[in-house]
Amino acid sequence: MKIGIFALDNFSAGKESIIDERLAGLKQMAHSAKKVYIEVEVITDAQRLGECDGIISPESGKTDLALMDLEFIEKRINSSQEEQEKNLLNKFKAQLEKEETLFKLELSEDESKIARGYPLLSLRPVFLVEPQGIEADKNTILASAYAHCGYISFFTANEKETRAWSLRKA
Repeated sequence: MKIGIFALDNFSAGKESIIDERLAGLKQMAHSAKKVYIEVEVITDAQRLGECDGIISPESGKTDLALMDLEFIEKRINSSQEEQEKNLLNKFKAQLEKEETLFKLELSEDESKIARGYPLLSLRPVFLVEPQGIEADKNTILASAYAHCGYISFFTANEKETRAWSLRKA
């Protein structure tokens, strides 16, 4: 899983483990030799946010994400020839003008197919961090964003290792 960091300075790019305290109890019960946590790739380059499964942003960054998407949409509306695409883009534009993310919109199957081709950042889950939470424990923020992006963990344990696995929630 890749998590993008937008407008937060206290994260650095690279692999981060999400420490889950439940593994300690399982490791002890199974007498495992080691624990293996879920690992996420943290991306801090704004140019690469489109690669991410979700984005962590301060509350104040939500407007900037909406403006970046709105810029693309306005250009695309002017060049689009298809009525269905124009309708979708206008739907997106209305949502973004309210400074809301596109992820919250319910899309039909046809709309989803069209939208997949767009480099819109707010189509991904955006986990907003309150100003007082920005300095909080990074592990807590990453774990919360992981869940917000629709992922859950399951565990396996044997004498070799106790491992957390990542799975997208159905």
